[in-house]
Amino acid sequence: MTAVPKGREKLIDQWNAGAIHLGHDQSQMLHQIGANAPSFLGIGSEAEDTPCAVMCRSGETIEFAIVTRQAEAPVHDWREYRLATEIVEISESSYALPLEVRLASDRAEEIAMGFAHTIIEMRDGEEFTLGGSSFFVIGTRFAAKEARLSARHIDAMNLPHPARRPDKVIYFVADPQP
Repeated sequence: MTAVPKGREKLIDQWNAGAIHLGHDQSQMLHQIGANAPSFLGIGSEAEDTPCAVMCRSGETIEFAIVTRQAEAPVHDWREYRLATEIVEISESSYALPLEVRLASDRAEEIAMGFAHTIIEMRDGEEFTLGGSSFFVIGTRFAAKEARLSARHIDAMNLPHPARRPDKVIYFVADPQP
């Protein structure tokens, strides 16, 4: 049993009305970008989440989008969901971290309750700390895709400043690949 957040009923009814499959080109682009992995605690195992930019049928372009392929209804109230039927085109987001960095953040070892950090660096050597599973980074001098894993040992008492994340990310829900 899952509680449905107030105001989410219409979206769930639309999601439940029929299959939501992505087109071949959209699926290929998501495969090229690569999906995040579930964390070491199994968080995220119910969905395949891929950060990207999305152009909607309305003409709106969303740079901070995650296409989530999941079999469960879009009920999480901490996420803003829309249906993948709105998507016309999927492309790489200039704010999305490289797959290697995202996978490392997914698998970061929890040192203390909720403390699972990854250190990244940009090409000028500036370092940032990612906290937990990460998709996007903003506010650096370089494109997020240039980020790489730092060789620095994680010292909880001496971490680089946290990487800035976007305030709003939209999850476009689609059914798992057939």
